Amino acid sequence: MKYVQARPFAEHLFCLTTAVSHLATGDREKAVTLVEHAAERALPDGLLFTFGSFSVLLQGLTDEVIKEKYPALIGRFSEVKERFATGWAALHDVMSLEEIPSDLTQREYEVAKLAAAGLRNSEIAEKLTVTESTVRTHMRTIFQKLQIDRRAKLAEKLK
Repeated sequence: MKYVQARPFAEHLFCLTTAVSHLATGDREKAVTLVEHAAERALPDGLLFTFGSFSVLLQGLTDEVIKEKYPALIGRFSEVKERFATGWAALHDVMSLEEIPSDLTQREYEVAKLAAAGLRNSEIAEKLTVTESTVRTHMRTIFQKLQIDRRAKLAEKLK
């Protein structure tokens, strides 16, 4: 089997990416071969981070290859994989929390989230250091924009 002739990093990245495609089409054997080749090119130099980042996409194939052929690296690999998992989870949380309905401004969204969480207008005002009147104005605007008439519907919309 002939692989791309390139620098070790580019070659192993190509192999891992191609392995994902083969796995997705059901060719596990080809995916394993590609992961093993990527490991031969990268792991002697300690390039573990791509194997950690591809672990989920490759349904644990990287884990299997490292455990079987490079057992001395399993501890570091597990740490790298955990850091990637933590980073992706944090990124997902931030992105999903910041998903603002297209009609609302950032401030309206903040007010809406607090109202949907059950806070009263006075509590929202205190938390955001604005007046209750400002909160009521934001709430009217939010209800109009989202075409709702009560906080229970707001909570449903913002789930």
